Amino acid sequence: KELNEAFIGFLKSKYMLPSDRDYKQEVEDIFKKAYVKGRSGYRYRYTELYEIDWKKVDEKMLRLLKDVSVTFDKGNPLPALEVCIRYFQLLDKYADDSIYSEYDTYVYYSCEEAEELLLDAAGHSSLTEDKKRKLLGEVRSLKEASSLSNYGLCDVDDLMMQLNLLLQTPEDALKMLDA
Repeated sequence: KELNEAFIGFLKSKYMLPSDRDYKQEVEDIFKKAYVKGRSGYRYRYTELYEIDWKKVDEKMLRLLKDVSVTFDKGNPLPALEVCIRYFQLLDKYADDSIYSEYDTYVYYSCEEAEELLLDAAGHSSLTEDKKRKLLGEVRSLKEASSLSNYGLCDVDDLMMQLNLLLQTPEDALKMLDA
């Protein structure tokens, strides 16, 4: 089944136009499908627990990041930006102590990949000033989010600094560094 999903993902990335895919929804689906149901309790008083299988999230996100990097390489940075921002937003929403479970090294790798792809896509020449401002606003809202930094998933302050340096004029970037 996993092989079929991988093959279908490959076919979609090769033959579907980027406008045919809803990348934000795909990221949300990854999180929805990663919930694992378990039980906790004594004897007959069980409580059902739901937690996220972070290994599954990491594997599927790495595949999706590879798909959108193909569209980025073809000259369209928007899917990459959408996926990376939505991934960080959902990580902030769902991250909890279970992220430190037995798969503690997962998710960090996909976060690094998403960070790199976000910075590469943000520097693309086809982005308009309006899209750059929108991107900075979305990353600024992530900066206010605490889970990404608290769990060490992403250094949002550093990401914000790099984006500011990348997207602003050299004069504005120097003013920001001096402040």
